Amino acid sequence: MRASSPSSGIGCPGVRLEEDKGLLILRSVGPVSEVEDQTEIPVCHARALLEVCDGEVDYTRTVLPIGKGHALIDEISRPRVLHLVTVEFASDEQARGFRPLRWFGPEVTADRRYTNQSIALRGFEEAPEIPLSDAALNSLLDTLDGSFPLRRRWLPTDPRPSRCR
Repeated sequence: MRASSPSSGIGCPGVRLEEDKGLLILRSVGPVSEVEDQTEIPVCHARALLEVCDGEVDYTRTVLPIGKGHALIDEISRPRVLHLVTVEFASDEQARGFRPLRWFGPEVTADRRYTNQSIALRGFEEAPEIPLSDAALNSLLDTLDGSFPLRRRWLPTDPRPSRCR
């Protein structure tokens, strides 16, 4: 996925190019955080807009179920490697009641350096080192438990299953 932002900031359009679609994005400030409205545009138009944008961010997004919602895990690969977790909420009340999981790392919502626009235009000097703890690792493993299909693996010492006719 590629995203870009003009240098003029909130309220100005950005563009996102996904595998098979282009999106024109308008961001505005909501009561709690930034609000994003998007509309689909032809891929060729998205590519043309990316060519004239002031900056770009390349990232891969993984959607991970957590509770009744989901977390968006963004692995930014350009201009610098950085991993961000985003949780979207249906209401301000839901957002206020949310408690981040231990593996999320430090809260950076209010830090403007972590917006796609800032990363695209200014890069990111240095991502903070976040120490790995047992509690964070156990929280991540609990989150991942059941998120992926189980695969049966036969080891050479396993007896082969009997076949019935």
